[in-house]
Amino acid sequence: LKPTEICFRLPFPMGCAGSKKYSAEKPAAKAQEPKQYSWDTKEKKDPALFNIEKKNGVSVCRAANEINGEQMNIAECVNCDIFLCDFVGALFVDDCQDCRLFVGPVSSSIFLRNCSKMKVIVACQQFRTRDCKDCDFGLFCATEPIIETSVGMRFACFEFFYFSLKEQFDKAKLSVWNNLWWQIHDFNKKPGETHWSLLPQADVAKLLDVSKCTAIERNEFQGGRVVPVTLGSRPRPAATSALVVFLPDGSAARVVESFLEYAASRNDWALCQTRSLVLNAERCKALLSSFGDATVKSAVGKSVSAIEVCGPTITADVKTLLSDTSSWPQKVVKLVPEADTAVAVKNFFENWKAEV
Repeated sequence: LKPTEICFRLPFPMGCAGSKKYSAEKPAAKAQEPKQYSWDTKEKKDPALFNIEKKNGVSVCRAANEINGEQMNIAECVNCDIFLCDFVGALFVDDCQDCRLFVGPVSSSIFLRNCSKMKVIVACQQFRTRDCKDCDFGLFCATEPIIETSVGMRFACFEFFYFSLKEQFDKAKLSVWNNLWWQIHDFNKKPGETHWSLLPQADVAKLLDVSKCTAIERNEFQGGRVVPVTLGSRPRPAATSALVVFLPDGSAARVVESFLEYAASRNDWALCQTRSLVLNAERCKALLSSFGDATVKSAVGKSVSAIEVCGPTITADVKTLLSDTSSWPQKVVKLVPEADTAVAVKNFFENWKAEV
């Protein structure tokens, strides 16, 4: 044979074909588990929990943690007692007649459309009605309530209680001090026409039949108040008022509660309005300058609460009360000087808008 015709047979293939690294047979890829999202693991609830429709003459209740911030819808119900004893994301009430309705704290809005002869106690961020007539409300609303093409609407301050209600206000991010229940904005206001009026506060307790509520033990309804009951725009029993300011401090909430309890015990006092507001440096100086620079600086950028009370001798009464500094620490509670009260009240409750 010629040298060029000689070949060698090797016992194994040479080059890339014989390398494990470059083998044509690749190992099978490991199966990947499907990606999970937060909504995949969320507990699935029956949609019927959030829709109450076409009921007649029955009682319907939702207990704490059943709604848990979801949207609710109520439609075409007649002569029903409905209790939503939980915090709610939003609520739409459509085409209902002659129903009694309680709604726990609503973190956004409640909207009633084409309803008549409703009796409602509700706490919400925003309130609106359209095409409604002859309805009564015990209302907590953090913004100006709105009525549109509605007549015969009557409003009073929210007044209701059960043990978990305060916790539900917190979950809905509603401050119990900021209630504008009486500041109704009527989209269809016309000269000579009255579309809404004030409901006597004593009538709020008559709006609902709590014996129809199976979501709350009967003894819970007698526990007290979560929302301060204020006069709002009702006539004041005395011409003079006092403005009591509560500065940011770890004990402020307890001191405010004690003051409200004392005010309620005085037959000659009336609670006009309450508010909690974060103040900038300019507003702190306008409200608190009479108490010194240290007080002003301590409140800048923090939430300050204020209560307006009235009575025939209110200024002297409050001064006497606060003179007991063991019960009313001066670093927490201040009485605005009488000469500054009118301007301070107008600024704090009307002129100063919440800064976003």
